[in-house]
Amino acid sequence: MKREDSTKTALTKKDISDTLNEFFGKQIEPRFDNIDKKLEEHDKKFNDLSSHFDQIYNRLDRLETEYFTIIVLLVYRGLKNNWLALKRNWIRKLPLGNA
Repeated sequence: MKREDSTKTALTKKDISDTLNEFFGKQIEPRFDNIDKKLEEHDKKFNDLSSHFDQIYNRLDRLETEYFTIIVLLVYRGLKNNWLALKRNWIRKLPLGNA
Protein backbone atom coordinates (compact mmCIF):
# COMPACT_ATOMS: atom_id res chain seq x y z
CA MET A 1 0.00 0.00 0.00
CA LYS A 2 1.10 3.41 -0.84
CA ARG A 3 1.18 5.91 1.97
CA GLU A 4 -0.48 9.27 1.28
CA ASP A 5 1.37 12.48 1.75
CA SER A 6 0.61 13.83 5.22
CA THR A 7 0.48 17.44 4.00
CA LYS A 8 -2.53 16.70 1.79
CA THR A 9 -4.62 15.00 4.49
CA ALA A 10 -3.70 17.04 7.51
CA LEU A 11 -6.55 19.16 8.83
CA THR A 12 -5.82 22.50 10.34
CA LYS A 13 -7.72 24.20 13.10
CA LYS A 14 -8.97 26.69 10.53
CA ASP A 15 -10.41 23.89 8.38
CA ILE A 16 -12.21 22.36 11.35
CA SER A 17 -13.45 25.77 12.48
CA ASP A 18 -14.70 26.63 8.99
CA THR A 19 -16.45 23.27 8.68
CA LEU A 20 -18.12 23.63 12.07
CA ASN A 21 -19.19 27.21 11.29
CA GLU A 22 -20.68 26.09 7.98
CA PHE A 23 -22.49 23.20 9.68
CA PHE A 24 -23.80 25.51 12.38
CA GLY A 25 -24.93 28.10 9.81
CA LYS A 26 -26.73 25.60 7.59
CA GLN A 27 -28.08 23.04 10.07
CA ILE A 28 -28.23 24.30 13.64
CA GLU A 29 -28.94 28.04 13.36
CA PRO A 30 -32.10 27.68 11.22
CA ARG A 31 -33.53 25.27 13.77
CA PHE A 32 -32.86 27.71 16.60
CA ASP A 33 -34.45 30.47 14.53
CA ASN A 34 -37.56 28.31 14.10
CA ILE A 35 -37.66 27.60 17.82
CA ASP A 36 -37.30 31.33 18.60
CA LYS A 37 -40.12 32.14 16.17
CA LYS A 38 -42.43 29.58 17.75
CA LEU A 39 -41.58 30.86 21.23
CA GLU A 40 -42.41 34.41 20.17
CA GLU A 41 -45.75 33.22 18.75
CA HIS A 42 -46.43 31.37 22.00
CA ASP A 43 -45.56 34.44 24.06
CA LYS A 44 -47.92 36.57 21.97
CA LYS A 45 -50.76 34.07 22.38
CA PHE A 46 -50.08 33.83 26.11
CA ASN A 47 -50.10 37.63 26.46
CA ASP A 48 -53.39 37.79 24.55
CA LEU A 49 -54.88 35.14 26.81
CA SER A 50 -53.57 36.84 29.93
CA SER A 51 -55.06 40.15 28.77
CA HIS A 52 -58.38 38.43 28.13
CA PHE A 53 -58.43 36.98 31.66
CA ASP A 54 -57.57 40.41 33.09
CA GLN A 55 -60.58 41.88 31.27
CA ILE A 56 -62.84 39.11 32.59
CA TYR A 57 -61.52 39.63 36.12
CA ASN A 58 -62.21 43.38 35.92
CA ARG A 59 -65.76 42.75 34.71
CA LEU A 60 -66.38 40.21 37.47
CA ASP A 61 -65.00 42.64 40.03
CA ARG A 62 -67.35 45.35 38.76
CA LEU A 63 -70.30 42.91 38.86
CA GLU A 64 -69.40 41.91 42.41
CA THR A 65 -69.28 45.56 43.46
CA GLU A 66 -72.67 46.22 41.86
CA TYR A 67 -74.11 43.09 43.48
CA PHE A 68 -73.04 44.14 46.96
CA THR A 69 -74.31 47.68 46.35
CA ILE A 70 -77.73 46.28 45.42
CA ILE A 71 -77.74 43.99 48.47
CA VAL A 72 -76.88 46.91 50.77
CA LEU A 73 -79.67 49.02 49.26
CA LEU A 74 -82.19 46.20 49.61
CA VAL A 75 -81.19 45.58 53.21
CA TYR A 76 -81.32 49.32 53.94
CA ARG A 77 -84.80 49.63 52.39
CA GLY A 78 -85.95 46.51 54.21
CA LEU A 79 -84.67 47.85 57.54
CA LYS A 80 -86.12 51.28 56.84
CA ASN A 81 -89.53 49.80 55.99
CA ASN A 82 -89.42 47.57 59.06
CA TRP A 83 -88.39 50.51 61.22
CA LEU A 84 -91.21 52.65 59.83
CA ALA A 85 -93.72 49.85 60.44
CA LEU A 86 -92.47 49.41 64.01
CA LYS A 87 -92.59 53.16 64.54
CA ARG A 88 -96.21 53.36 63.24
CA ASN A 89 -97.27 50.48 65.47
CA TRP A 90 -95.55 52.02 68.43
CA ILE A 91 -97.18 55.43 67.80
CA ARG A 92 -100.62 53.82 67.51
CA LYS A 93 -100.16 52.16 70.86
CA LEU A 94 -99.16 55.37 72.60
CA PRO A 95 -101.85 56.89 74.79
CA LEU A 96 -102.29 60.35 73.32
CA GLY A 97 -104.99 61.63 75.54
CA ASN A 98 -107.50 59.04 74.36
CA ALA A 99 -108.22 57.99 77.90
